[in-house]
Amino acid sequence: METLVKVWETEKGNQAVNARDLYNFLENKSGFSHWIRDRISQYGFIENVDYYKLNYDQAGNSLIYCPGLNNPANNSIPSNKVEYVITINMAKELAMVERNEKGKQARLYFIQCEEKFKAATLNNNSLDKQIQLE
Repeated sequence: METLVKVWETEKGNQAVNARDLYNFLENKSGFSHWIRDRISQYGFIENVDYYKLNYDQAGNSLIYCPGLNNPANNSIPSNKVEYVITINMAKELAMVERNEKGKQARLYFIQCEEKFKAATLNNNSLDKQIQLE
């Protein structure tokens, strides 16, 4: 299977995608920040459930916000770039709503990634059970 968009496993064992990578694959003509904010608003995606924001300063260093100390809402630390890590389900939906050939390709690709991931998980669980039984 050819890699269209990088999909990785999170620490919690879920699959994730960088939204900017998906956006670039889909070849959407609007700017990335407008595209992602519009899709989040339009389709009701929920922060820290469907996606996570990663903030970076001008030098590309990751910014970590501590509630009460440095909150992006009060602009105490300027963020130059925001990346969105999205779930594979959100990625499939974003691909689907593009309503073009690239969107269709991406959606089918994500379905294949999910199936491969589930099969690997089932194989690992079966092996774990077998080891426990022995």
